[in-house]
Amino acid sequence: MCDFGTIQSTNDGMEGLKYTSYVIPCTVLSFAAETKNNGNGGWYSVKYRDETTEETKFTRRPLSKILRIIDDIQTQNNDVEAKPKPNYQVGSIVEIYDATHNAPFAFPATVTAAKYHPEHKSYSYALVHGITKTNMNNVEENLLHTYEVQDVGTRSLCNVGSASGEGDILMIPCTIVSHSDEEHNYEVVLNAAANPSLRSSRRDEEEILSLSYLSVQRFLQ
Repeated sequence: MCDFGTIQSTNDGMEGLKYTSYVIPCTVLSFAAETKNNGNGGWYSVKYRDETTEETKFTRRPLSKILRIIDDIQTQNNDVEAKPKPNYQVGSIVEIYDATHNAPFAFPATVTAAKYHPEHKSYSYALVHGITKTNMNNVEENLLHTYEVQDVGTRSLCNVGSASGEGDILMIPCTIVSHSDEEHNYEVVLNAAANPSLRSSRRDEEEILSLSYLSVQRFLQ
């Protein structure tokens, strides 16, 4: 874009000049740096279409009269970099594990905040751990993964501490029977005999419970 504005004398009875901007599309053909310190910074050779005669014309414009368009952002001096969206949105369920160290489990968690670091062009996240319910801050993005719903028949570990009355956290081997993506719940079969801490009346039973995705821990190996 080229500015073909004009300078005119004011007509208000006071001495002075007024600049009127007139910006039209143009194409840059070449650039020549200034050879003298005249304040222009250099000259562009450009071509443009005269809106009155509809003829293609050629001229030179100083550096200060050229506007560059950058992907929906028009600027004269600075390139503006838009902040990217985070890969994990606030409120979404994710899994935490380090894929580079053969982690045995994937821990479910809920994203509570996302912080952008422009110097690294990356995000860190605040989470609530699904099993322990503890807050986790500044978790690096490479440790997070999109939540993977477990298939029917998958062997897992289920936190039934609240349901059993045996404490806040009680991990029992379980098998996925069904799942509801809308409610983020699993129906699971518990293998009560695998954990002697359960009451004796339940050790030889298989129980079906409905548990949140956040209460079921996935085996990675």
